[in-house]
Order: sequence, then structure tokens, then C-alpha cells
Amino acid sequence: MTDMNTLPYLRNFELGGQVALVTGSARGLGFCIARALAGCGARVLINGRNAAAAQAAADTLKRDGLDAHALAFDVSDDAALQAAFGRIDAEHGRLDILVNNVGARNRKTLAAATPAEIRDLIDTDLVAGMLLAKFAAERMVRQGAGRLIAITSVVGELARSGDAVYPAAMASPATPLPRAPSPRKPTRPWSRTRSSGRASPRATRWAAGANRKRSPARPCSWPRARPRT
Repeated sequence: MTDMNTLPYLRNFELGGQVALVTGSARGLGFCIARALAGCGARVLINGRNAAAAQAAADTLKRDGLDAHALAFDVSDDAALQAAFGRIDAEHGRLDILVNNVGARNRKTLAAATPAEIRDLIDTDLVAGMLLAKFAAERMVRQGAGRLIAITSVVGELARSGDAVYPAAMASPATPLPRAPSPRKPTRPWSRTRSSGRASPRATRWAAGANRKRSPARPCSWPRARPRT
């Protein structure tokens, strides 16, 4: 692997000698992630379904002296995905970082979405990420190290009208689902010490505070927003 430049403001994050695959990195957020990894010294593999766009993005990073290579394939195509990992093995010899960034969205209600559209979103946003992680982890285990990074969305924890399938696909197992708070009783310190049976100083202070008269709550002092004119 040849020595390439690093971006000055990223030199504290040394990734020299490592190979990183960023899916959906021909443009947008994925391209920015790929540029940052390359700026840390990593060799980045630019991914997208459009081969010309992936190559153009890689060429842009190369003009800045960064180590970037195009690796175009459709993450929802099982055969193309396995062939891509075969190329990684043959051309780069290792994979140290996987950034699952690619995603698709089709804003429709559940009633309006066809079965094919539902399967397409689930395959792209959920199944593809799991398969990419599986194939990447197999190589990382052999190497003894690696990083799997998943870019998800706040929509995975929200329900939105007219957008039924995308939030379900983005609510991955790594994203904790919101739970209703369980009622809890106030925790009291030990009322007696275990050795002597006398009240502990902490229990005495707690009791004194509990019996103290409370002042009435004061109104909120935050300034209110002024109406627009």
C-alpha cells in the first residue's frame, strides 16, 4: 500500500495501512465520511450503484492526494455483494473498517406500498447491512481486529404519518426501542446500621430533610419567545 497524504486536521486519528469500505459514498454524507477516513490515512473504497459516480468521487479524493478506489456494486444484490468482497480480498488483501451508510426511502403509507416496494426497502436498509457486516466480520476475525460502523436514523425511533416502512427498516437491533418508564418507589437509605442497630447518620439526615417544610414552587423564570411581527 503506497503512502498517501493525510489532511492536517485529522492527523491525530492515525489509520495508516487500514482499508475502509463506505457504502453509499459517491456523494453526500457517505462521501464526507470517506474523505475523513482517507484524511486519517486509510485507503477508502468508494461504493455506489453508479460506477461512473463512484469513480468520479474516488478521483476527487485522489486529486487531494488521498488513497481512494471505486468499488461499485448494489448492496441489495447478493451475488454482486459477494463478488465485491472477492475483489477486496484480491486487490487490497484486508478490510479493517466497514461503514454501513447506504439507505433508501420511499415515503408511502403501508396501505399504498406494494409488497415489492416493502421488500426492496427492507432488503436495502436492513438485510444488506447485516450481510455486509457478516462478510466484513469474517475477514476482521481472521485479521484479529476491525470496526463495524452503522449509520442509522432518528426516524427508527419515531412513527411518521405517510412513511411506514422506512422507520421499521431503520429500527435495527442496535437501536434501543423506547420503553414506558416503570413506576419506582423512592429509595431510602438504611434506617439502622447493621452492627449496632442505631440509626445511621445518613438515615437521620434523610429523615430531617423529609420532614422539613418545603417552600412553594416558583414559576419558571425562562423568558418567553416574543411573537413575530
